[in-house]
Amino acid sequence: MKFGRDFYRLQIPRWADAYLDYDGLKHLAKQKSVRNGQLEAFRDSLHRETADINDFLRRQHALINLWVEAVLSRFIISHASTFEVLDFAGVAQPELQDLVDCLIEILDFAAQLDVFSKINRDAIERLLGKLGCVEVLSWVTGSESPLYARPWTETSSRVQDLLQQVHRALELQADATELRSLFSPAMPSECLSRSVYHSISNDDSAALMCVMASTVSELATQAMLYSVLQVAIVYRSPRCIQSLLGEITSPLEEVLCGHRDPLHQFIAQLACRGRPEPHFQPAAVLEDMFRDLSPYQHHMLLTKDWRGRYPLHYAAEYGLSEVCLQILKFIEPSVILECDIAGETPLALAVCSGHAKVVQAFLELDLEENARAKSMISEQVAGAFLCVAIQSRSTDVAKCLIKFGKGLNWQGGKQGQTPLYIASRTGQVEVVEMLLLRSPDLNLNLPHASKKWTPLIVASVHGHVELVRLLLSAGANVNSQDWRGWSAIDHASYRAHMAIVAMVQHALCKDDGVSSETPKLSVQVCSAQQTAVHRPTSFAPHEALPDAESDLTSIFVNLGTFETHHNEKIADIIPSVANQRQHHNSIQSSMLLEVSGSDCREPPYCLQLPYLGDISDITWRFSTSDPDNMRLTFKLFQFLGEREVCKRLVGSGIALLSAIKGWFRTERQSLRRDSTVALMNSDGDFAGTLSFTFLVAGAYKPAMLPTHAQKMCPPPSTQIVAHRGLGLNEKKSKRLQIGEHTFQSLASALDQGADYIEVSHLTWLNWTMANIFANVQVTRDHVPVIYHDWFVSEAGLDVPIHAMTYRQWMALSEAQSGSHEEVPRGRLPWDERTRPSVRHRRDSRSLCARQDHPTKAMIDRMKHTFEYTNYNMKGNTRGDFIHDAFVTLRQLFEKFPENVSFDIELKYPMFWETDYWGMEPYCNEMNSYLDVILDVVYSLSHNTNRSIFFSCFNPEVCILLSTKQKTYPVVFLNDSMVSGAAGDTRATSLQQAVRFAKKWDLQGIIMAAETFVAAPKLIGHVKGLGLFCGSYGALNDVPGFAKVVFLIRPSYEARDGMSEADQVAQKQQAEGIDMIVVNNIRLISMALGSSSAA
Repeated sequence: MKFGRDFYRLQIPRWADAYLDYDGLKHLAKQKSVRNGQLEAFRDSLHRETADINDFLRRQHALINLWVEAVLSRFIISHASTFEVLDFAGVAQPELQDLVDCLIEILDFAAQLDVFSKINRDAIERLLGKLGCVEVLSWVTGSESPLYARPWTETSSRVQDLLQQVHRALELQADATELRSLFSPAMPSECLSRSVYHSISNDDSAALMCVMASTVSELATQAMLYSVLQVAIVYRSPRCIQSLLGEITSPLEEVLCGHRDPLHQFIAQLACRGRPEPHFQPAAVLEDMFRDLSPYQHHMLLTKDWRGRYPLHYAAEYGLSEVCLQILKFIEPSVILECDIAGETPLALAVCSGHAKVVQAFLELDLEENARAKSMISEQVAGAFLCVAIQSRSTDVAKCLIKFGKGLNWQGGKQGQTPLYIASRTGQVEVVEMLLLRSPDLNLNLPHASKKWTPLIVASVHGHVELVRLLLSAGANVNSQDWRGWSAIDHASYRAHMAIVAMVQHALCKDDGVSSETPKLSVQVCSAQQTAVHRPTSFAPHEALPDAESDLTSIFVNLGTFETHHNEKIADIIPSVANQRQHHNSIQSSMLLEVSGSDCREPPYCLQLPYLGDISDITWRFSTSDPDNMRLTFKLFQFLGEREVCKRLVGSGIALLSAIKGWFRTERQSLRRDSTVALMNSDGDFAGTLSFTFLVAGAYKPAMLPTHAQKMCPPPSTQIVAHRGLGLNEKKSKRLQIGEHTFQSLASALDQGADYIEVSHLTWLNWTMANIFANVQVTRDHVPVIYHDWFVSEAGLDVPIHAMTYRQWMALSEAQSGSHEEVPRGRLPWDERTRPSVRHRRDSRSLCARQDHPTKAMIDRMKHTFEYTNYNMKGNTRGDFIHDAFVTLRQLFEKFPENVSFDIELKYPMFWETDYWGMEPYCNEMNSYLDVILDVVYSLSHNTNRSIFFSCFNPEVCILLSTKQKTYPVVFLNDSMVSGAAGDTRATSLQQAVRFAKKWDLQGIIMAAETFVAAPKLIGHVKGLGLFCGSYGALNDVPGFAKVVFLIRPSYEARDGMSEADQVAQKQQAEGIDMIVVNNIRLISMALGSSSAA
């Protein structure tokens, strides 16, 4: 799931062990006992986890309070509850800027705490949501819980107020001649002269030392030197700093001075907070200074500041490798593992900050100590640091630690993750290569503690193709299974990582000693007896019919877009409006979005941004009786806490849904659903944009209500559904084909599927119970017709069905019907010019069409259309196939008896499909398109027992069908990116299809067969979720697929004479698949029948 990926991706690596054990709790939540309501074990584990998180947050809250106290003390700022700009009026700019930098560091740290707490809160709410017990949040949301109370927000709000006043003081800064210092109250009067400041600002050390000459006592002089040194550090005057250090001879412990960390501040000032200046290299200045330290200053290197840090901590954190080496000349090497009050060591700070040179220097120091049998870094410490470096994506640091050679197989933390596992999860091929080269005995198959995922499985889950290839070549076990028995091939198939599926299948064949050139396939024979064709639906009580409030129109709103090729941000707020500096690894956790609709019964919806996980999980429904005047109002707040008074409006915008529809007339609409609304702040200035998607579901009331609702009913054995009637017409076929999607084709398919014999005429008595798969589109004048392709190429143009009237469409069929009157070549049937008066014998419906028949003219025109250009044929053309007339949905109902079941596939294009097919991005208005189809279905199935269900590839059509009616089941069709990249996030994989179906109360899924053939146990997974399961595609019935598409793992021998297509069908049947959509009906019928008889 996307939330699981974001949960780890957004973690602050150095705090990784402090986060909620999401995987462990999720695994526990899926246990059968917990699902049955026995929540004690889950509740106890959740209590322990939240208690640990709260303890961590209390420590961090105490740290941030100490931090604020230290900054206020250093700058001699009163601890008032409020601050005024006058408190900083006339203060020198360098001091104000240094104060700003210090305050921003605190706010960055507070932002990290916000991110940390938000991720953990979202994880808890998501876990409780999976159990259906969100209302029991009281388990963990007590008033004493920092996770939910967020006590640091009060401190950060105070810091923010102080920062705003300092910024205003910078803008209103007085003339340079009237400047004052914040340090004045703590400095002797001798330090207050303008000459001192002038010398320091010009970095004139000689002039400064002349001014500093005094007759005061030695200790007073030393205290004055420390105070002036603080000013020189703020002004970043290296020559003055070096001169002052040279005069200091007394230890800080003997001096009454408030500034007790000059070297710490100097490193932070020059390395971190320093602003770029020409001809100034902070690192070089620091190296020279530390190189020239006299023995009188060495005590400063062992002085701890308020954070319990030595100067080495800061030098390591800011990546000053040469400075670190200079410091280590005067202190013990063990200081690299000395913890500050937050538990951070210099080595840890260097690793977390990604400073490879510093890490390398420390590791070399440890190797020198190891030569003297004094190694400081253990396997556990090295392994933990390596995991942090990999999770931080610090490749250079990871290289240093891997070369160091310790902790490569270390497995620690709550999840029991190894360095190889983390690198495999994050897709770092270079790191995995280094691990494999450095450690020949690297354990490739150590599993995750709770999920039991191996590095190969987690790489397959996340779709890291190159990494999977590398692990397979290194000998990773392809048969390793996780806690629920899934292997790498199952996870890759479930998520539609088809390149990984192919690689793993190839490795499986090699392991079993079977050539990938000609794999032998086998199946587990289904023990159930093949029975007559089963009804796909059953009849439910009358109460399952449409809602009583069906007179209201529903507006479904999602944030962002479902288009995979669009990368717009959900909320793109300009920085000056947000007025918030974010940490490099943080997210904007202080935004609250409020969405409301005009004249709607629903209250405003609120959502804290950004939302972790799949944004499609959040769909807002607005019900209105006046959709034409519907307005959506978006308000974005800067959210500072749980209280209403802690919101500040960032921007607001209004979307007029009727205007978004564009210039299309009532019965037409654009296929693009995503829109962008501009946000304006309270001053009327542009504040940013917000993207959203909306879908209108109009009310539908049938003229006649059926007596029963239907639901999908799993059959006792696999059912065959004929694709396009008797199958897809193919130019290369060696058998006589009936034109696809015609009455003759559908009738012949039923005959073959029911009796396992091929007949060419209608035998009504044989259709005891049968299924028809029909593709339905709607003409411009609202007639539902049976037609598969997007373009009606018979017109000689790339014209879609919705652009033609019913009569125009039928005229194309009649042009090939072999009429009594011959039409001159090149003439279309609606050409009203003089026709020949000679009557000819009507041609038979066969391949012996006359050369001067209008079909010839039609085919000449078709050669330049999209379909003909790409496939060199067109189904149901006279001269290539046995032609029959086009058929409407109404005619299907009228010609077939009610014991024939209908799978009505609704053909409605998606926006992303228009690029490939070259279609204009508009179509019938979706509600009117569905309403005319439902009118036919309801009127002709009234008081009948015909079994009917709808299916569609378009997720929006499925949503509308599920919303507008509850009589007939809806099944989601999904390609799972087998034919290419899908353009809708809801149709990218079986995983997404399952989530979509469950969310919108769809009753089944029909997938491309490749997914189920590669991982048959996924069929059981789908059925275990209560969903009807089917497959379609060329892999169901085209021999030779193994050499072209996939390699199917052999497990036992196939019977002699069984084709690969037979084995594919039987393989899915053995796993209990409910339905297979095929073209070669007779072949597959015989295959399934023979497997049952065996």
